[in-house]
Amino acid sequence: MMQRDSLLTAETFRKSMLKLEAAYREKPLSKETLEVYYERLNYCDDKRFGEEVDRIIDNEQWFPTVKVFLSYLPEPPVVQASLEEMMSR
Repeated sequence: MMQRDSLLTAETFRKSMLKLEAAYREKPLSKETLEVYYERLNYCDDKRFGEEVDRIIDNEQWFPTVKVFLSYLPEPPVVQASLEEMMSR
């Protein structure tokens, strides 16, 4: 999988995940879990991510999986490998 540039700042991600933890969980998420969420969701910009976290809290009964997040966020951009990258495989 190609790596894409991150639009979501670590600070916004951290604050939003703390908000979700406060709304849904008694224990904090592990560092490894947070890394997976950030890796899969970092294509979204700060403003939209914060708005969708609020929508998730308003609409979901349980702590959201990555799949639930993806149903709220815009489609991730398709990242095409360059010809050079494809030929080097």
